[in-house]
Amino acid sequence: MGPSYPTLVERFYNALWNRFDTTLVPTLLTDDFRFRGSLGEETRGHAGFTSYVERIQRALPGTRRWVAVDRLRRVSSVCCRSSLEP
Repeated sequence: MGPSYPTLVERFYNALWNRFDTTLVPTLLTDDFRFRGSLGEETRGHAGFTSYVERIQRALPGTRRWVAVDRLRRVSSVCCRSSLEP
């Protein structure tokens, strides 16, 4: 049995997004992962998502994302709200 959804989402935000550690993309996300960012852009797959993360890093360096992982349930997709903190 793999990690729980809250654990995966927490790693997604804290390690991948907040540290901009795109080396975690293949570990945390499937090849056909779909993502819709807060800017409205939709990406699919590792390359598209990595490119999006790098653009956000250049535009908003030093920001952090926060998500309440305690409210997640085991489902086939996850939707989270995050906020940017300078």
